[in-house]
Amino acid sequence: MRSIVSASLARWFRVLPVLPVLALAPAVAGCSSTEAASEPSAFPRAEDASGPRPSADKLEAAATHVVRADDERDPIGPQDQTALARGAYLVWGRPPATPPGAPDTTYAIAADGKVVTEVPATIVAANGRLYRWQIRRVDLARRACRERLDGVEGVEPEQVRAAYEAWQEERADLASHPTRTVDQAELVELRSGSRKVISQLHPEDAGSGDLTSGANDFRFDVTLVGSAGPLLFVRESTWVDACGAHGNAFSAAGILDLANDAKVTDLGAIAPRALRRARARAEKQFDVLRKEWSGEAEDDAELVELLPQYDARGSLSFLGRFATFAPYAFSSGDWASYTMATTTPLGALPERLARASAAPPAVRALLRAKPGFVMGGYSATS
Repeated sequence: MRSIVSASLARWFRVLPVLPVLALAPAVAGCSSTEAASEPSAFPRAEDASGPRPSADKLEAAATHVVRADDERDPIGPQDQTALARGAYLVWGRPPATPPGAPDTTYAIAADGKVVTEVPATIVAANGRLYRWQIRRVDLARRACRERLDGVEGVEPEQVRAAYEAWQEERADLASHPTRTVDQAELVELRSGSRKVISQLHPEDAGSGDLTSGANDFRFDVTLVGSAGPLLFVRESTWVDACGAHGNAFSAAGILDLANDAKVTDLGAIAPRALRRARARAEKQFDVLRKEWSGEAEDDAELVELLPQYDARGSLSFLGRFATFAPYAFSSGDWASYTMATTTPLGALPERLARASAAPPAVRALLRAKPGFVMGGYSATS
């Protein structure tokens, strides 16, 4: 099958080691990654992130990454950690009227559903440990695309003039906005404070030590779509203008298993019958969309993401996102360039999550007490 993400795009970024979707592997005892010292980030910490931004003419020599110092503040204090550990379950999500950009809320609840404490953060429990999901903001330098055409043989004066004007416009834009800010996703183990980088852009991938060598503009966002017990469902969304005819977007999704030392394996066969039925439904939708450009099926529908969903009673179900090739102009826009994508109910749950189809009484009690709360997931503290 032809890869949905083109090699010319993929070479710019090292994404989560979770493509295309990760397995729901059986949990094992222990989570040794947080017992060791915090893994060094690929982005060295800057002593001072408040200094002047580099000018467009200094981009080649400028630092390519700055981790913002104001992201270092930990919203969870010692008293919060103690109260969180007293809960039987941790439930995270968004209360009604949460402002855009505000953090999620985690409730620690007792076995009867009463709230022990709440914190403005996303906390998940696994193997008796508590982990905070956090997004830090990283500044990366942009690079110029255009060149002046002065003195190039065979180029008409009008072309030189147009190229020069475009060059000036680009340089002004780079001088005003020499960097873009991208996401770096991390998990922090509350007891030890150790930090594990989950998803980031790697500056060394472009060979010269500069991630954006040849890339004029880019975005990189990481989203925690949901969780189910110790399983975190993560999505990366990338857009890059690498000085071609147009920018391109692509996405990646995966599952991090905190109960299995945050290790990931291939998806393999999970609920195979349900997947076959869901894929067949996706293929029918794609057949309809292909009629827009009189196209034929060149690839099978590929499962690219599992999306957990909870209803008002906390019952868990899954959507499967499937994708296949489409001409650039007919990209659906919700997954990647040169693809069309659709979601369809998975039906049966993977065996490991079958018991989570109904939330425990304590979680159901919390949801009844907080109408409008959109739950992202819950986990048992022991």
